[in-house]
Amino acid sequence: MYSLSPNKPAVLMVHNLTTRLLPIKSALSEFARVHAVKSKRSALSALQSVDDISLIMLDLETPAMCAYEFLDFLESSQDYGRIPVIAVTLNPQDAIQKTLSKYDNVTGVIGKPSSIEEIREMAAEILGAHTAQTEKGGEQ
Repeated sequence: MYSLSPNKPAVLMVHNLTTRLLPIKSALSEFARVHAVKSKRSALSALQSVDDISLIMLDLETPAMCAYEFLDFLESSQDYGRIPVIAVTLNPQDAIQKTLSKYDNVTGVIGKPSSIEEIREMAAEILGAHTAQTEKGGEQ
């Protein structure tokens, strides 16, 4: 149903709640290799150790890190600045979207709570577009 390629793309999920990570990880594993972490340090480590991360799902309210500092780091990085990000937030209204609009790599915003299906569909859509661009010779 969501098969994007024989080689599954890697998704980095940054979220502090294991109870939320597990069902999302299970849903996305249908079409992606999911690496779930709970902190900025773990996220930075995963960026360096996991090959070909194609999508980052970032909980903006993770207490163990400042998500906006992490987005600033990604944006300024030559290695990671083109990885699409789905921002997960309690406040998806216009104000938060305007704040996030300064980040070129934030390609989606999902409000909490959200359904697993909504998350799966957005991730599949973004990964499909990102995979097609990469296969055409675009940069990651």
